[in-house]
Amino acid sequence: MGEFAFISKVVQGNYEAAFFNIYSSPDPDQNYYFWSESTAKGVGQISLNFTELTNPEMQASLQVGRQRPEFETRKKAYDNVVVNQINANAVNIWTVSTPYSLIASPKVHGLKEASEVPFGNFQPKTWFASLWLSS
Repeated sequence: MGEFAFISKVVQGNYEAAFFNIYSSPDPDQNYYFWSESTAKGVGQISLNFTELTNPEMQASLQVGRQRPEFETRKKAYDNVVVNQINANAVNIWTVSTPYSLIASPKVHGLKEASEVPFGNFQPKTWFASLWLSS
């Protein structure tokens, strides 16, 4: 099955199991669209909440996580979403985190910033602007 066909089946809920990495954001709020009731449209419709798992407690925790700036409050809310809702319902099976490496020629400089931030995710790679080549 091609990548487009695979994605089409997943977003329409026409699958039994799918293997991919989508929860790689350092801030759980960036996974909101994969967990929200607003993106669970039902089988046959295009849904970003692929599992269709949603309930009032989960949605309330997502809103707390989005609206409150305090780290501990947000952590408690997202722990409820992931541990008490998603994991308890076994809709995701967490396998491994893919290790990423940067390999560069000795001529490449400015990699220190890249070594200090997670980069195996879909976040902007602003540290690219720090890279430069020596002659």
